[in-house]
Amino acid sequence: MQTIIAPQFVEDKTLTTSIVGLRAAMVRKESGIFQHSVQVAKIVKLFCKYTTLTARQAYLLQFGATIHDIGKYHPEILPWMEKEGCTYSYGEYRVIQPRVAPHVVLGWEQLWAMDSFLCNYLTMKVENPLNQDYWFVIYAIEQHHENWDGSGYPAGLSGKDIHPAGRILRYCDSLETLLARKKVSVRQAYQDIANKAGREYDPGLLPAFEAVCEEIIKKRSL
Repeated sequence: MQTIIAPQFVEDKTLTTSIVGLRAAMVRKESGIFQHSVQVAKIVKLFCKYTTLTARQAYLLQFGATIHDIGKYHPEILPWMEKEGCTYSYGEYRVIQPRVAPHVVLGWEQLWAMDSFLCNYLTMKVENPLNQDYWFVIYAIEQHHENWDGSGYPAGLSGKDIHPAGRILRYCDSLETLLARKKVSVRQAYQDIANKAGREYDPGLLPAFEAVCEEIIKKRSL
């Protein structure tokens, strides 16, 4: 498992400005993927409140969530994602999923192509030679489809070999997908995901996920 060492700062205008520019580029290319990513980032923000992540790590994970599907903008994958609203039936998704699975390893290539300045910024070895800003975002992008039992992709990692960023994003991405694509209730989505804890999801994060779902339910009832 990778060691996470928190830098001394929480956020900065340089990274924020670049994120805004990257988001604008994403919207121009395919708004459905972008809207999904924005909603996932909102869930991540809630989730981080119930974890031991530092403020800086939470900020980076929200950024990673915003661009976690950036690999879907790759020319080999984007044509499969261009259905209006980027929503598919279960049958359609089973056909499309194998064709879009490589997006997790193509994500960094797409990020570089869309914003090389941001990549240079993230890879600057300013405060920490291990450069955890860079790796935190990379692991979020690359590992958000890895499963706790090793049945996920792209590397078939299992347990705590999956970076915490990937394990948290796995929950948040799935929740938003169930709510948006399958139109299920928050409680139904929680139950569906909770039933797979220990197989697809880190069981140690289940209490945090439950707290997130309860908070969403409470906000929707106001």
